[in-house]
Amino acid sequence: MSRAFRCRRHGKDTNGRDLVKRPKIPFALALIIADAILVTLIIAYVPYTKIVWDAYMSQVSGFLGGEREYGSLKGDTGPLVYPAGFLYVYSAIQNLTGGQVFPAQRSCLYKDECTLVCFAFVASPTKVTAALVQVSLYYLLQIPIILQLLTASPIYIAGFGFGYDENQNQAAIAHQSTALLPHKERPCRQPRKRGMDRITMFLLAATLAAVRCGCDANYTRNDFPHDFAFGSGTSAYQWEGAYDEDGKKPSVWDTYVHSRNLDNGDITCDGYHKYKEDVQLMVETGLDAFRFSISWSRLIPNGRGPVNPKGLQFYKNFIHELVSHGIEPHVTLYHYDHPQSLEDEYGGWLNCRIIKDFTAYADVCFREFGNHVKLWTTINEANIFTIGGYDGGGTPPGRCSTCSSGNSSTEPYLVAHNLLLAHASASRLYKQKYKDTQGGSVGFSIFAIGFRPSTNSNDDELAIQRFKDFFYAWMLGPLTYGDYPDGMKRIIGTRLPVFSEEESELVKGSSDFVGVIHYLAASVSDAQSKPFLPGDSKFFADMGVLLTYVGNFTAFEYEIAPWAMEGVLEYIKQSYGNPPVYILENGKPMKQDLQLQHEDTPRIEFVHAYMGAVLKAVRNGSDTRGYFVWSFMDLYELLSGYEYSFGIYSVNFSDPHRKRSPKLSAHWYSAFLKGNTTFLDSQDIMSNLSSSATSL
Repeated sequence: MSRAFRCRRHGKDTNGRDLVKRPKIPFALALIIADAILVTLIIAYVPYTKIVWDAYMSQVSGFLGGEREYGSLKGDTGPLVYPAGFLYVYSAIQNLTGGQVFPAQRSCLYKDECTLVCFAFVASPTKVTAALVQVSLYYLLQIPIILQLLTASPIYIAGFGFGYDENQNQAAIAHQSTALLPHKERPCRQPRKRGMDRITMFLLAATLAAVRCGCDANYTRNDFPHDFAFGSGTSAYQWEGAYDEDGKKPSVWDTYVHSRNLDNGDITCDGYHKYKEDVQLMVETGLDAFRFSISWSRLIPNGRGPVNPKGLQFYKNFIHELVSHGIEPHVTLYHYDHPQSLEDEYGGWLNCRIIKDFTAYADVCFREFGNHVKLWTTINEANIFTIGGYDGGGTPPGRCSTCSSGNSSTEPYLVAHNLLLAHASASRLYKQKYKDTQGGSVGFSIFAIGFRPSTNSNDDELAIQRFKDFFYAWMLGPLTYGDYPDGMKRIIGTRLPVFSEEESELVKGSSDFVGVIHYLAASVSDAQSKPFLPGDSKFFADMGVLLTYVGNFTAFEYEIAPWAMEGVLEYIKQSYGNPPVYILENGKPMKQDLQLQHEDTPRIEFVHAYMGAVLKAVRNGSDTRGYFVWSFMDLYELLSGYEYSFGIYSVNFSDPHRKRSPKLSAHWYSAFLKGNTTFLDSQDIMSNLSSSATSL
């Protein structure tokens, strides 16, 4: 008998934790035992298999009265490895929520593996007995399907899951079947239709009345949780324009681009004057939410002191326009643009004085806008802001060891420390003063690069760990555990600031959610022996890794690599206690050519693939709650000015009126959000996406 069945018999899961405490309903127990016998018999005839037990085991435990957390556990519980072969068993129950469909998690991703059938059925009965009857009947309906599939593949196995949620009074059962083709080079194939008798066809029709089965490439919005938020976004400097109007004073971003004679956001989309028009476009698109940032130097021009009444009124009007049209505002307090006056006075984020000023600024925002804003992000992509602004000097405020001012060996770590403390201070203020009445959440965002080792060497595996320490745990470690990772402490030594005991307690647990900004995937290799040269990144030298990006990063040719998104979310789930996550930015840049931009099919393919990766991560247990396409319209981009754009709406920057026009991606996103399959079919979009997904 396999280890999985031994664990079940002895009341343990594959990690040795208590699985079954006491059977509550003998009839359901009999069904599960029958399932075990069925699968055991199949395994007896398939001696070379690799079996992964997924949510099946956890749902059984939740039903039979095991620990409550196991009732909603998602993700693999560990493989049982036999001498050869690749055969997977998955139970498709991921959430006990009505109307959800749980398609195959690994449909045709490997040449020698093909998922043949997957469906789920969820009942919401008024009595437990009714639930058992409904679910048990559905269970029995699977027997002809099993017989049919056994004729379609020489090596086949099926998995069932059954669960009952006492709190929601829901019962559910799911079935997923995977077949192994006899040779790796044979393509995935579907079950032969030959031999399907009328009884089987009848039973299939009966189940399809309550169940819809899909595959990863053909998901719809309904496959996501019902409260999952879809949106898009901009930021103040990139969208608003009006850089010196109505009392606004310069930010470090204004100073940075003007002093270097670069493209700038002086006018950009002119959102300051055209916000009502833009909200109407959001409504037409069907957005649930819109992410934007507040310009600190527009609201409080000197960084502290008097509030600018015209700036305050603009944000009140904008937020009211969003809310009155049913669009949830998701506000970022800081997006690279603190007031230049604070930079001049005491060095901005280099000085701990900014913590008090930032908290006071946040207080104004919470007080004035908090009745309508429930999702606050304090700092935008804190890690990459710190690296770009204080290590390489390529972003505001433009400091580095080889710049006119700066110290790349110390300043990034000092700035990050102050960012974390400022976030924690604002978060504490919100919880103490506003949360009870406003009911909102305060989070923190990071730039997340998908990663994998360049080779299987031990050096590259160690490089991966350093990369995770420096790029993720640098920020998420203190927010989750109250301190920096030991790997950073060991390498950086006294250059890394130290949290006092009070500061550690302040920072720990201060983020209600993690904002993820994700575009890139990279292979990570060891570079500790690489000599450090003038102009090199001191931060990357400390980290001792070399990143080889998937695609041509310098030419803004972002490769479609959905494994990276899925991996990032899985890593955050496993390493930081599965916090709530919002994908605050994800999208594809394209050359700013109006004719080509209107037919931006590559952007659709990119976004579709990454939303699919988010869906897979959610099904595997990630508490991801929203996805925001970057960007809602063409903007001024920090790294490329107006040469490349991410927008799903184009903006004619040569037109004084900044005319907006929908690109194909805007039509596609709108059709997806509204469930308009007629449009998708008429454009042959879904068939193209399905074929491109199959080739990935």
